[in-house]
Amino acid sequence: MRAKLIKENSLVALDTALFIYHFEKENNFFPVTSFVFEQIESGRISAVTTVISLAEILVKPMQLGSVQAIEDYQIILNNFPHLTILNIDQKLTFVAAELRASYGVKLPDALQIAGGLVSGANIFLTNDKKLKKVKEIKVITLSELL
Repeated sequence: MRAKLIKENSLVALDTALFIYHFEKENNFFPVTSFVFEQIESGRISAVTTVISLAEILVKPMQLGSVQAIEDYQIILNNFPHLTILNIDQKLTFVAAELRASYGVKLPDALQIAGGLVSGANIFLTNDKKLKKVKEIKVITLSELL
């Protein structure tokens, strides 16, 4: 099922949940996130996310005062092969505003999806079923990859 949904040479946009589930080794989804990140690391697929992911990933380590986790997450994300982290610019915010106007999605979600659209991604991986209403990109939930 995974291989059918994520074809080789795809450009996949990633929502923050994938990173969090993977870093925290979340029992239900760790096998799926491992598969996705192995595909990215090997270069079979490429991935894109926005700085929103980094901001959201760092919240828990900051709450816990874990300086080492903060540094580790920044190093991992900024050096992960075949992963592009986009900054928020005016083009991306315009696309995000269109998504919010059309679908009423929350701003962080709209920015993440917009990052995928601006980059030419053909899939947006998330665990938020509510985002499946977005039609400009194929939205796949982690549950579908189990």
